[in-house]
Amino acid sequence: MRIGNTFEDDMLAGMARRILADAPRRFCLAGISMGGMVALEIMRLAPERVQALALVDTSAHRARPISEDGSLRFHQNNAAILAGLEMRAFAERSLAGMVHQNASPQVRDELVEMMVRVGAAT
Repeated sequence: MRIGNTFEDDMLAGMARRILADAPRRFCLAGISMGGMVALEIMRLAPERVQALALVDTSAHRARPISEDGSLRFHQNNAAILAGLEMRAFAERSLAGMVHQNASPQVRDELVEMMVRVGAAT
């Protein structure tokens, strides 16, 4: 199993291109939340490389177009809000809407760790 690098790009397309550059010729793909959006971008760029796709708690809707200034303000506001949160506590609370209550503790722990690794800025 590989986990795609979403830390070095600030746009989904850049994340998708970076993951594709590191991925095998053919692979199965799964994405949760933002990772699902990246997975959809991978499907747009190279559908012939993806053997199977799993999307979890994500959205296929593009954000409505806004100006560059508006986009910057939106991301700065979100980053400021999330920066004020303790990311681990936020991640643990977020699980209620993301995974079934019967999900194993191992799955829940991995999702929390992933959200902490990705962090508020991303």
